[in-house]
Amino acid sequence: MKVLAIEPSISPVVKTNSTTKKSLEVAGKNITRATKATYSANEEKAKARKDPRILQTLLLGVPSPASSLWSCITAAINLLLVIFVGDLVFRAPLLYPSHDLSFARVGYVSDTSANILLREPDCAQLPIYISYRSALKPEDPPQDGSWKSVSPVYWLSNDTDYTYVVTISKLRPFSRYEYAISNNHTGVFSTAPPAGQTASDNDKFTFITSSCIKPHFPYNPLSHPLSIPGFQHLAKWIPSLHAAFMLFLGDFIYIDVPRRFGTDIETYRREYRQVYASPDWPSVSSSLPWLHVLDDHEIANDWDANTTAPYPAAVDPWHLYHTSVNPPPVRPNASYFQFTQGPASFFLLDTRRYRTPEHSANASSPTKSMLGRDQLSSLLTFLSRPEPSGVKWKFIISSIPFTRNWRFGSADTVSIFSDLFLPNPDLIISVETCFQSTYSANIFHISCVHPKRTMLTPKSRSGPATSTSAKSSSKPCGTSALAATA
Repeated sequence: MKVLAIEPSISPVVKTNSTTKKSLEVAGKNITRATKATYSANEEKAKARKDPRILQTLLLGVPSPASSLWSCITAAINLLLVIFVGDLVFRAPLLYPSHDLSFARVGYVSDTSANILLREPDCAQLPIYISYRSALKPEDPPQDGSWKSVSPVYWLSNDTDYTYVVTISKLRPFSRYEYAISNNHTGVFSTAPPAGQTASDNDKFTFITSSCIKPHFPYNPLSHPLSIPGFQHLAKWIPSLHAAFMLFLGDFIYIDVPRRFGTDIETYRREYRQVYASPDWPSVSSSLPWLHVLDDHEIANDWDANTTAPYPAAVDPWHLYHTSVNPPPVRPNASYFQFTQGPASFFLLDTRRYRTPEHSANASSPTKSMLGRDQLSSLLTFLSRPEPSGVKWKFIISSIPFTRNWRFGSADTVSIFSDLFLPNPDLIISVETCFQSTYSANIFHISCVHPKRTMLTPKSRSGPATSTSAKSSSKPCGTSALAATA
């Protein structure tokens, strides 16, 4: 009977033990899963610590989480890039100021004269003697090939950065000459045909346009810090083009790229000297005259502040090295030029010195001007004047886009300037009306634009029927050869 009395108390104990066992089993499974998850996470972390992540390390320049070798390699790459940047920015200005530059180049050549710029800082070379003579070819008719001389140069000083302009006059049209200077510089040039004539049998008249020079760009750590790769390419084409001259459309220097070193005269002069001191310069200048227009990077990016500082310092070397041997200015002391050579007339604009500052007038204001009143008047006179017989083309040369269709950086283009495209009651005639008038010549415009630097835009007009063709090759900041055939 006692045994039967204790049976009820045994059953709950058995049930409790069963529940505990199940709970322990579940807990054990959970612990196992947690242990496996922890082990898996630790394993993943271990694997991640062992993965050097080479691509990430090299591309982002960050240390490798697992490899000190790749961390050292990326650190070395970062250091090398810093050295390259320092080399690009500082080596030429600090180590190649080119104070000892001695050179000579040909500027504007007419049918009877030639301008030659020389620089010689070594006073021991004084006086400097300049001689010239006909450069005869076997097929040329007999001519006087004896050397002739011009007035010697007795004095050079830092006032002109040791530059001097020599003008050789009383030359024959259609003729090739060579010159020799006593400081060991030589070169050749060909006089232009008279107005309305061409120098070649096929009536082709060729000239080259280019813009934008920055030595050592694109960067190559193995090249000379003053090397200009574009000159190397141009030099290959010059012998076959037989061009009359180079029309350089501005940005001969980049004073503010990649870093401006000052706003004084010497800083600007150094930039010009470095281009002329480039080992590649002689190959593109020994037989090719260069003519120049001004753009912003000779002063400062998107320059529109007229003649305020640093303009006076910036144009000092521009006048010494460029305008001094350019064609004659249209007006005394003006910085825009005009000339006729063979079958073409040219007007070289200055779109920087005379423009209305961008912030001083509303974009649609009738007072906003790109050229200034005097220059615009001279341009309209150039467009409307009759040309000598045989002159079939008029070229307007500018350093900025001369069209309303160019929208990139439009605040720095003619599209917002009233003297060219917006109504201006103070003007008797507008440029567009002038373009539609009757002329004896075709009108073209050549400008310097980014990214395609050379733009050739013919304008239709009524007048005598002529057969013309014009060819251009545009490249980003590149060079174009233009040939017109009558």
